[in-house]
Amino acid sequence: MSFPERAAPPPHIMGSKASKPNRHEGSRSSAAGGLVEVRISHAVTWSEARLLAEQTAGGLPTCDELRAAGVTAGDGVDLWMPVRRPDGREGDYCQIGNHPMNRTRYISHIDAYGMPAWFTNKNPAGWRPGPASTSCKGIIYARAKAGPTGAAASAVAAGDSIKLSLSSHRGQGLVPKFHGRHSGPDHTGRTGRTWILWSLDMGGAAEAVQLVREGPPDKCRLRWARENVCLEVNCRKMEKGNMMFLWNDDPPVPAGSHSLFRINADRSISPHPECPGANGGDPTRLALGLRGSTCVLVGRDDPKRLVFNLGGVGSGSASTGAGFAGDVRTLDMAHKDGRGGFKIHPVLAVTGRTVGGKEELVPGFVDPGNHVNHSLNYHKAMYKAVKGHALPKGEKLGDEHAVGWMDASSPRNRNRAQPYTGPVHMGICKNYDGNGNWIYGDIIGDVMWYEWWGCHQTRDFQYAAPHPHPHPPTLAGPQLPPRP
Repeated sequence: MSFPERAAPPPHIMGSKASKPNRHEGSRSSAAGGLVEVRISHAVTWSEARLLAEQTAGGLPTCDELRAAGVTAGDGVDLWMPVRRPDGREGDYCQIGNHPMNRTRYISHIDAYGMPAWFTNKNPAGWRPGPASTSCKGIIYARAKAGPTGAAASAVAAGDSIKLSLSSHRGQGLVPKFHGRHSGPDHTGRTGRTWILWSLDMGGAAEAVQLVREGPPDKCRLRWARENVCLEVNCRKMEKGNMMFLWNDDPPVPAGSHSLFRINADRSISPHPECPGANGGDPTRLALGLRGSTCVLVGRDDPKRLVFNLGGVGSGSASTGAGFAGDVRTLDMAHKDGRGGFKIHPVLAVTGRTVGGKEELVPGFVDPGNHVNHSLNYHKAMYKAVKGHALPKGEKLGDEHAVGWMDASSPRNRNRAQPYTGPVHMGICKNYDGNGNWIYGDIIGDVMWYEWWGCHQTRDFQYAAPHPHPHPPTLAGPQLPPRP
């Protein structure tokens, strides 16, 4: 049996094609189960739906979240809603009614029929969201925006960068050692994965790895931003003697797939009880320690447990941090002097020019008015999606990791002009307005340039490392680090 044409494989993966989103009303009404309705004025592409959901709410829901919220188009109605997948794959939709070929509600289009051919177009139809939809007219669903409060909110915002130097072993620290790049089958028998592992071994304090804390001290991920790998318990087995690694897949897994940890008041580090996929013993009775010179799990009261020079970032203490942490993402631009009061999203501007034999792509951002802004121009229309993560201040990227290419000789704002054609990096800095806003721009040499009611420059910035393989992973289910 053949499936209708709209289920045929698409000619390209969304995010690698320049696109221009349209501005929608964006008004929202409450929905059950932590979801909200986001108004749209016409049929939208999956990429536009994702961007709108991130700009106006908490992002697209999953199929399971639509099911849990009881969202439905009604019996006998064929309607697909855009969703995000736990494995990060783009372009998926969830059936919230009954498809004539498979009447099961809340099925994934990709899982049931493959990639929808129509996820990159805006053609109205009764079976897709928009004013022409048979049910749920003119809306998509998004997660309700929510955030931590109190001390936890302060800790999340801080995004401290912590160096794993040791107070229990003076002058020493945990130093990453490349373990290998591996391909399946992994320890669960799955094939098709590629995963990267670094072990942690004793070394000099000066070489100790520096990790970014994502979350409050009592429940956080710890990421080595330079390599975009996170601290992991091997196979999530909560057992004494089990090795610790720094891990990620290639392409990278979603942040929620990584292990969670608790920084204890004595500045030791333990796995968190809610660590995804935890199995074996009790995580709270374990801590990072040593077997020889290698980092493993030991008993929480073991004299070989490691105590770190973390200052005041232990659980229950307050801390503040400088710098931008985590993935490049949608940012709130607080209002000041008649400017801001909206969100911006990082993109690579498509100028339409070919310079130096390459397509010109300039790091910048898109605002809610569909305006693509960057140091060479503003209020433009075309862009490509970009994914990446911030490096700690002071860390640099070589030109082989450049995210774009540009000719800086003829910008709209002449103060930006310089005789340069070549690779360009994405940068993140605090905006000049002193309002605490972060903003995206381009880096050439040791200067970052960005557009905000004029072109501005700064030497106080951070590099954004692009994720090297923008195509999403094809594996479903929890992503766990393998046994080496």
